[in-house]
Amino acid sequence: MTSPAVDPTRRARPVRTGICRQGYPRVVSELERQFEFYLANQDAIVEEYADRFVVIAGQQVMDDFPTETEARSFAEATLQPETYTVQFVSAAQEPFPTVY
Repeated sequence: MTSPAVDPTRRARPVRTGICRQGYPRVVSELERQFEFYLANQDAIVEEYADRFVVIAGQQVMDDFPTETEARSFAEATLQPETYTVQFVSAAQEPFPTVY
């Protein structure tokens, strides 16, 4: 049995970001904007949501959950792919355990 031919001109899709109709740079840019929102508002977010997972979309906290699974389920059910990030909220400055 032979492997199917691989098209070298085909770009690989980003991991866990869904189908990107407008291209990879849009996905990275959206994720960066969500993470920059988290960093800019980290003190207030930590104060309100410490040790929880938050879903960030549209540069706002949409909701918070005790587990990543619950946060991801909410995001996947209510938001478009590639428009949100799931972030564990921690007072630690680094590392930032971001879940895309």
